[in-house]
Amino acid sequence: MTAAGPLRALAALALGFLALAGAAGAQDATSFQPRCIVATLDNAPHAICETGAIAGGRVMHVRYQKEGATGVAEANFLSFTSVGKASSVLAVIDRGDRRRQRVVSLASGDAARLIEAARVAGPNNRFGVGQLADRYETLVPIGASREEVARATTGMRADGTIGDSGRLLIDALRQLTLAQSERLVLLLASDGKPEDRAYGRDDVVKALRDAKVVAVTVAFRERPDAPGPEIAALRRLAEDTGGLFFDVGSQSGRLEDAAVTRFAQFVGSGGTATFPLNRVDPRGRYLLTLEFENGRAVTGAFFADVPAGSGTPANPPPPAPAPRAAPGPATGTNTPAGSPSPGAGTRPQPGSTELPGLMDRSGLDNLADWFSAEWRQRPTLVIGLPAGALLIAAGVAWLAVRRKRRKPILAWLELADQNRTRVPVKATAVRIGRHSENDIRFENRSVHRYHAILTRDLASGRFVISDVSKDLEHSNGVLVNGEMSLKSVLADGDTVELGEVKFRFLYP
Repeated sequence: MTAAGPLRALAALALGFLALAGAAGAQDATSFQPRCIVATLDNAPHAICETGAIAGGRVMHVRYQKEGATGVAEANFLSFTSVGKASSVLAVIDRGDRRRQRVVSLASGDAARLIEAARVAGPNNRFGVGQLADRYETLVPIGASREEVARATTGMRADGTIGDSGRLLIDALRQLTLAQSERLVLLLASDGKPEDRAYGRDDVVKALRDAKVVAVTVAFRERPDAPGPEIAALRRLAEDTGGLFFDVGSQSGRLEDAAVTRFAQFVGSGGTATFPLNRVDPRGRYLLTLEFENGRAVTGAFFADVPAGSGTPANPPPPAPAPRAAPGPATGTNTPAGSPSPGAGTRPQPGSTELPGLMDRSGLDNLADWFSAEWRQRPTLVIGLPAGALLIAAGVAWLAVRRKRRKPILAWLELADQNRTRVPVKATAVRIGRHSENDIRFENRSVHRYHAILTRDLASGRFVISDVSKDLEHSNGVLVNGEMSLKSVLADGDTVELGEVKFRFLYP
C-alpha cells in the first residue's frame, strides 16, 4: 500500500504523539496492544496506531482486518526510526554491596555492551549512566559521548553502602525524564539482593508508568543457587512496565550476543500503522497482525469507537427539499402582487402539524408562538412530540445494545469446576490472563498477568492458543492435553491448563 505525501506526513507527526502515549507499553514478541487514534484523511475515517516497543525484530508488514469481515489488507507502516525518532536510555548499575565486586564488574561491562549496540542500531539514540549505592548518582548525563560512557562503565567498584532502592530508582527516573526523546528506557543491572525488595513496590512501577518509561532489567546471579525471589523482583519490574528481562546466570558471567541484539532491536522497534476504517460502518473491533523479518507474526486488536457515517460517503445523498411553509388562510390560488409568499415571515397557524423552521431571523419567535398556540389548543400534541422523540431515541439505543449483545459465540471454555462453568469466546483474538486488561481474566496467582492468547485462523476457522508469558524459564506455561506447548491448534474437546486453571475448549 503506497502512502501519499500528506498521509505519510500526518503519520510521521502522529508517531511523535503516539510514542509518548505508548512509550510505557512495550510488548514482547508474542503479543502487543496497539494504541490508536482515529482521524479523517481524504474525507474518510482512518486509524493511526502506535505499536509501542516490540521485542521480535524488524516489522516488515502490518495487515489489518475488521472483525467479522472477510479479506485482509496491508496497512501503511512507518517504523519508529524511519521518521527520525529516537530513544533515551539511562543505564543504572547497582554497586551497593562491596562483597559483590564480581557482579558490579559484570553489570557495568554488559551495560556498556548494550548501550553500544543500541547506539549502532539507532544513531539518533542518546545514552547516560548512573549508579545506585546509598544514593543515586548520575555519572554521565543523557547525551554523553561514546568515550564518556566507556569511562563511566570501566573499572566501576562496589561501594559498600546500601540505600533504599525504590527511592533511588525514582531519583534516577527524574533524571531520565529530563531527556527530550520520544521513548525513554531505564536499563537496570543488578543481582536483586534483599535490599532491592522495593523494586516490586507499586509506587515504583506507578512512577515509571506515569513517566511513560520502559524498564529493561538485567539480573546477574552471584551463585547458581541464587534465591528465586531476588531474580523474580527484577523480572516483575520489567514485566509490569512492558520492558525486557535478561537473566545472565552465573556460568558465562555475561550476556549472550543474541540478548544484546534483542535489546538494540527493542529500543528502536515498532512504529506507526495507518489504514482506512470501513466507510459504511467504521465502529467496531479491528485486528492488526505484525509480520517480522524472521517470519514470526503477532496479532493485536483495538476497538474503533466511531459513529457510523463518519467521513464523506462515496455517493452523497441528494439535498433535502426546502421546508414547506405553514399553510395560511385560503386567499385563492394567486398571490397578490407585492404580497409575501405563503409562509415567508409568517407566524405558524394554530392546529398546524408542521414545526416552524429555525433558519430565518424570526425562527425562534415562530417556534415560541407555535408552542404557545398549540399548548392552548392541543396540549397533548405539545407534550407528545418531545416524549415521542425520547421514546424513539430509547428504542434505537436499546436495539443497538441488543445487537451488540448478540455477538455470535465462536467457542466455549468449559471450566473444570463443580458447575462446569462455560466462558464464551466471541472474538477472533482473545487475551487470557490475570491482569484486568485481558479479555478473559482468571484471578488465580498461578495464572500470569498475560498468560495466553487465542486467535482464530481466518482460512480454517480453527483456534490457536499461544503461550505469551514473558519468561518461559519461570512460567507455568500452557499445557494442551497434558503436554507443554508454546503454540497449538485446538480441536473440539481439547483440555487446556494455565497454571491451576483447567478447562476444555469446545467449538459451538
